[in-house]
Amino acid sequence: MKVCRQCGVEVAPVQVAVGEEQGFFVRLPGVFAYPFKGAGPFVLVVSMIVLAALDFVGVMFGFILKALFYGYLFAFMQNIIHSTASEDEELPGWPRGTTSAGAWLRLAGALLFSFGPAIGLFWYAIYNEEPTAGVAMIPAMIFGCFYFPMRCWRWR
Repeated sequence: MKVCRQCGVEVAPVQVAVGEEQGFFVRLPGVFAYPFKGAGPFVLVVSMIVLAALDFVGVMFGFILKALFYGYLFAFMQNIIHSTASEDEELPGWPRGTTSAGAWLRLAGALLFSFGPAIGLFWYAIYNEEPTAGVAMIPAMIFGCFYFPMRCWRWR
């Protein structure tokens, strides 16, 4: 007989139920249905309306508003990635604790850090007419395409 050391009550072994792990192709149809669960259609319609409205705003003021909106959308997409990774069935709540400007700066920093070397090699190849820089730009762009999602997923 096994007993608890603190209270002396008999203890039972823990029963852990482990679910069957699903493969990639079994989960794939659920990925396309995820945006339409819960408040997903509302988020899609509101985002469409906001983006259409931002197209009618002036150039300079519109750029600032679009940057703030994309920053907020970036923070919301990070929440979606985290909730999907933890296998939540519902869409996550709205981002909290982050400002749109801060989220936009994180997005801009991640883009610059991921694709900055490729952009720099591109400009160097054009202005100096250097073909080797143009060839080196291809692996730098591939690196950016792989690194950008990892960089964005890590920040929350």
